[in-house]
Amino acid sequence: MANEHMRYRYTRGFIVEGLLAREGQEIVLSDQPAEGCKFVLTGTPDSLLADADKSTAAGISAISRITVAGAPPPPPLLPLSVIVGQIRSERTKLIDGRMVFVCQFERTAAAVTGAPVDKEGERFLILNRGAIDQITAKHEKDIDRAIGSLFAAEESVVRFEPLGESFRMIIADGSECLAVPFGGTAWGVSRRGIDAEREVKLKSRFERCFRSGKDLKTVTRLLSDSLMAKENRLKSFVSAWTSLEVFINKFSSKKPRCPEEEATQTEKITALISRFNSAAENLGLEEREAKEAAFKKIKAVRDGLLHYGKDVEDSSLPIEETQNMVRAFLEKIE
Repeated sequence: MANEHMRYRYTRGFIVEGLLAREGQEIVLSDQPAEGCKFVLTGTPDSLLADADKSTAAGISAISRITVAGAPPPPPLLPLSVIVGQIRSERTKLIDGRMVFVCQFERTAAAVTGAPVDKEGERFLILNRGAIDQITAKHEKDIDRAIGSLFAAEESVVRFEPLGESFRMIIADGSECLAVPFGGTAWGVSRRGIDAEREVKLKSRFERCFRSGKDLKTVTRLLSDSLMAKENRLKSFVSAWTSLEVFINKFSSKKPRCPEEEATQTEKITALISRFNSAAENLGLEEREAKEAAFKKIKAVRDGLLHYGKDVEDSSLPIEETQNMVRAFLEKIE
């Protein structure tokens, strides 16, 4: 088996804060079978996350059998179908009417080894978390870019929350096996539904950003970190600011007047604002004077925090303003 290859399907789901789901609504943002990737925005994620539910249920079942000397015996083992039902019920409460963003990849890799276990009509294989990560790590940049693209495509989106993942293997003989990973580790927001007209616009803007030939890997990775930081507002702000600064430096035609290590603090500040204006002009950003004023306010917080060691209350961090500035630039990407 170790010398064979396998096909696999890797799925990740995220709650999208800011978007309300209409009943039965599902938007296929991008489906590229030749590239083995699909991105779906849905209000009914059960079918797309079915493997994630089964994998989680199998993990819960396995852990429940672990005993400690002297401890009372574990409770009776629940059927996987019952555990899956509990998982879906809890997910419905967690989602709370919001939409879910699902990223799915189908590729090939060297087959993994192990002893699968059959249970309730499904075959499971317990795998070390690191073994799965080695195979799926190459998809992280696409997930980051997809998250950044969805954020740029719809102004109602403010944050993403990891929801679930699964890794299904299809061996050369056609048999399938579902991995069970082992090991490893709201702000006030108005929510908006997506009508038919908005759906067309959303899909177009997502495709434009996601399929752009521009190098946005670092920008979208940092933006993704910011959007998924959730309770850690400091991390969210710093990641969003760094994403913005990287973007500005990539798309500005202005360069610092002297090497960064030789520049005074004033020269660095002047150069950064100059590069912001250059990037804004190069990409045709609207309301540039207002955007520059907003950028200076964000930058003043960043400078106080990072350059002068000022303590800044979490509530004072301009997270949404910084993320929206990145969105404004990403919307101009062709």
